[in-house]
Amino acid sequence: MVGGVTNSLEAFVDWENIRRRLADNYAEKVTIRQVMDALEKVANEIGTLRQVIFYGDFTLRRDDAREIERKAKFLYRGVLRSPSGRDRTDATMIPEIL
Repeated sequence: MVGGVTNSLEAFVDWENIRRRLADNYAEKVTIRQVMDALEKVANEIGTLRQVIFYGDFTLRRDDAREIERKAKFLYRGVLRSPSGRDRTDATMIPEIL
């Protein structure tokens, strides 16, 4: 709370990027539920969570999409890879942030 006003927070998550970094840096698998719970905890410590949007190619990870759908205030946006296999998450996410 800042000056009696509660901060309303939104998060835009590049799941493709985060998922890869977690796999590269931790021997133990970090689940999408653990990431969602961590985001919710931090958001609630500094304000009120309005919504979290995960971006990624969920055709490759349908179970992650189902997990996101089960939790209130969490959404996902499917971003298909280019025909060459390149990730297009940033190109989709940035205009929505702005």
